[in-house]
Amino acid sequence: MKYAIPTIFSLAFSVGLNAQLKLDVQLQSRQPALLCEPMNMTVHWQNTGSTPIRVGKDRSPTQSKFVSLWINGVFKETMPLSSQTQLSGGDTAISPFGNNDRGSAEELAGGESRSGIAYLLPFLAAPGTYLIQVKADFTGQEESGFHGKAESNTLTVKIAAPEGKDKEYYDTAVKAATEHRSECLRAKPSDPIQPWEICGRLTSMETGEGRQLVARHPDSIYSAWAIYDRLILGEGWSPAKIKSVLDAGEFPANACSIPDPSNPNNLKNIYGKECTLWRNEQIKTILDAHPDFPFTNKLKLNYGIYMLSLGKGNVGITYLNEVAAKPTDDGRWATEFLTLWRSK
Repeated sequence: MKYAIPTIFSLAFSVGLNAQLKLDVQLQSRQPALLCEPMNMTVHWQNTGSTPIRVGKDRSPTQSKFVSLWINGVFKETMPLSSQTQLSGGDTAISPFGNNDRGSAEELAGGESRSGIAYLLPFLAAPGTYLIQVKADFTGQEESGFHGKAESNTLTVKIAAPEGKDKEYYDTAVKAATEHRSECLRAKPSDPIQPWEICGRLTSMETGEGRQLVARHPDSIYSAWAIYDRLILGEGWSPAKIKSVLDAGEFPANACSIPDPSNPNNLKNIYGKECTLWRNEQIKTILDAHPDFPFTNKLKLNYGIYMLSLGKGNVGITYLNEVAAKPTDDGRWATEFLTLWRSK
């Protein structure tokens, strides 16, 4: 159950008579976004020809070439071809080709496409407008593989400075990062604060400060990002499994750890109906305050399920019908569930 967002135009360069490599990129974020909002980009590789092309790890002398990232016309970094590879900022690049052993030959069959995720946050550390593109260059590589170039479409990404409650949230995270950075980074107090030190505190509930901020500013966009994963059911919940739990009169959301500044670790555990009510309250807050949040369909899907578990079938079905009307993974999940639900 997860994401997506838009705009596709790309340049493709021929390889031989029947094989082409096409790259395009899609943004998974609000626009404009605030400083430190998660900024993910999906990179799509496609062979638009009819014959296989090789673009794998053994294609390049470095044996790790994926695509190069360009921002505002300036080369920033080569994204390595591995499923979990550290970029310079602490984030990872996820390859469409998986985590195969070094030296494996990676092929795209005729017409085949694959996707990977690149995390842009380390490169968008100040307010402004960024033009983002990825490129692949296998010029001069062995004849048995792809030996041309490809450039993606260009994304325009706007980053704004936080204001109001979001600025208070942001400033508190800066203060916490300044006070606690030497604990884990061995940094000197005089060293400049790195953006990722702040961002990690803004969009996470792993620290006491993060939990306090979520409790204090529940309608901040940063709270939405920090708490999102605690509001949705995991990937293992199939439509059939949800239906069986609901038929048994049980709550799919049966346990929650919620921010609570009155407790020593700023967390409180709640269960069953109380957990479900809390999740729905938080989801409603996000939907009302941030209708442009990237994962509103996912939140509505879960809200509908929780409403069914609370005995509010009409409201639950309304939300599920809204999600099912859209041609997305969440829409297909909702459609399958509704079919099962109505057949009982």
